[in-house]
Amino acid sequence: MNSPIDASQGRSACDLIKEIRPGHHYLEADHTMAHFRSYWLPRLFNRESAFSSQDASNDITRRAQACIREHLKAPEPEILDRKTAHELERMVKSA
Repeated sequence: MNSPIDASQGRSACDLIKEIRPGHHYLEADHTMAHFRSYWLPRLFNRESAFSSQDASNDITRRAQACIREHLKAPEPEILDRKTAHELERMVKSA
């Protein structure tokens, strides 16, 4: 599950957004360099596959299949406790 975004003092880039002028970009800013690793990065897609000599579509397929296998192995979380589930089943049957 993703973590909430930290917008506390020093983390917000509102001032930076106002400062960036046409012809410049956020990668030049100290704020970006200080905080870019703290954000979520995708597990399936990366910039390497776009520039590698390997077949990128095959690589993404293998990573996606591995990710699916990993998720299927994991036990399903219990959404309802047993008592509540039995009570709901009883109510459905009596309706």
